[in-house]
Amino acid sequence: MAGYLAGVADATEGKAWCDNGRVKPGEIDSEVLAALRQLPRDALKASAARLVAHALRQKFPCR
Repeated sequence: MAGYLAGVADATEGKAWCDNGRVKPGEIDSEVLAALRQLPRDALKASAARLVAHALRQKFPCR
């Protein structure tokens, strides 16, 4: 799971979300998983990459 999240984060950083030097090691995994756990079951039928990118955008928006 962590490898998949890292891949999506790497592919979307600077486009869907921004690090800006404020993301700590392991924080992406914990924040994304927490966001996914809060979604209704039906929402989890969407594209996994899209859900991960959305969670990252919500937590780490570009400014």
